[in-house]
Amino acid sequence: MVPIKSQFEQSCNYLALKELGVNRSEDLKVGKLKSWLYSNDIVDISFKDETDLLIEMVLNT
Repeated sequence: MVPIKSQFEQSCNYLALKELGVNRSEDLKVGKLKSWLYSNDIVDISFKDETDLLIEMVLNT
């Protein structure tokens, strides 16, 4: 993950993914890109499905 510079939302996404353990960099230097491409780091992220709860909240508002 490489955030677009000067974009607040990108900076927020960068920090959130950092907390989840996702590989990230602030630039696209060749060495970092090669390291990422050849790494076997896989982050298993499982989010709880709260679709029904969200729909219920929207309908009750």
